[in-house]
Amino acid sequence: MTAFRVKPHFVPLVAEEIEQLAKSKVVISIAAGVTLGALKQWLPQSQVIRVMPNTPAQLGVGMLALLFDSEVSAHNRRQISSMMEVLGRTIIMPDEKLMDVFTALAGSGPAFFLYPFLIY
Repeated sequence: MTAFRVKPHFVPLVAEEIEQLAKSKVVISIAAGVTLGALKQWLPQSQVIRVMPNTPAQLGVGMLALLFDSEVSAHNRRQISSMMEVLGRTIIMPDEKLMDVFTALAGSGPAFFLYPFLIY
């Protein structure tokens, strides 16, 4: 397994560099705002998965949305879903249009929940 830490605005450049390395491989992206379609355009011969975690995932109690490229095999879908469950609860997004909604709710939800407990 190879991991790259890349800011979203550098994803196109990095994708160009790794396209041959990623050929026929599964690529998992947590780059905010980088769509599955864009990833697939930059890495056309890869199986692409978009994952959106929230901050509590760092503690293993997060919510994660998973969006799979249609080429990701059933075996890989199960394996990636199982792997992500270590970070919290996972949901499979049926449509990428819902990713922004998920990001807004899951990203802000913990702050709204904890707000009453904050001491100023």
